[in-house]
Amino acid sequence: MRLYRTDQRCKLPDGRWLGFEDLGPLDGTPLFFIPGTPSSRHNWYMVDSERLIEKFHLRVVSFDRPGLGLSTFRPRRTIRHFISDISFVANVLELERFALLGYSGGGPYALAFAEEFPDRLTNCGVVSGMGPHNVPGLTTGIAKQNVQFFQMARQKPLLSRIIHRFIKFSARTSPEKFIEQTMSALPEVDKAVLQAPHQQAIMRQVLIEAMHKGPRGAQYDTALMVRPWNFQPEKITAKVHLWYGGQDCNVPPAMGRYLESVIPDAKMNFYPQEGHLSLLVNHADEIITTLLETK
Repeated sequence: MRLYRTDQRCKLPDGRWLGFEDLGPLDGTPLFFIPGTPSSRHNWYMVDSERLIEKFHLRVVSFDRPGLGLSTFRPRRTIRHFISDISFVANVLELERFALLGYSGGGPYALAFAEEFPDRLTNCGVVSGMGPHNVPGLTTGIAKQNVQFFQMARQKPLLSRIIHRFIKFSARTSPEKFIEQTMSALPEVDKAVLQAPHQQAIMRQVLIEAMHKGPRGAQYDTALMVRPWNFQPEKITAKVHLWYGGQDCNVPPAMGRYLESVIPDAKMNFYPQEGHLSLLVNHADEIITTLLETK
């Protein structure tokens, strides 16, 4: 039996393909991972995948959203559209219930799934999860260049695709320069994570694979982050665990506090000294332990 079923694809009812990684023993405790933005199924490898899968006896399924990685682009999709894709893949894999973890830009998708399919979840977690941009005050702590990057994807899609294409070109042909530019906008705690050569290789691969089919999917996925959500977090009935870092300049902790205030059964775990990358990398064991707790 192969423990690592990489580069998997599932044909969806409408004819699209959805890409994913299916990692660990088939009888492992299922954990579905929704990556950040713009990203790909390889985002999961930021954490110590093999060690965690063995330690917790996990079966990890990590997804490519439409237009990213191996997944077919879906025009005019919304956040809510993707959760039906997750549900379909779960059925194909014969996994009735599972823990769900959304990271960064994957956070809203995890919350939308929790609203729509609470009975399918053993637990729901969001790490450094993006909050709604149309709520006053929530974007104040985001680095200026990141806000501009998000807004460009929505307001100037063609220019945004050119920028995304350049990012991919840089990651592929000038790895040292790409990492240097990436680190320039990060707090020290996140720079420390990217000092590790294997983390640099993962970050490059995540972005290169995200634009496997071109920049349109990445641009559209990024634009969705600044559009109003088409689901209501206040209607979530599932328990939601939130993790946010005080040094995060991509997703400020104000977003986590807002989500904790509107989701009926939510608990925020706050780490003042952690950033956007370091929180997931440094606390993966704790996060997974919490998600595997029975209700």
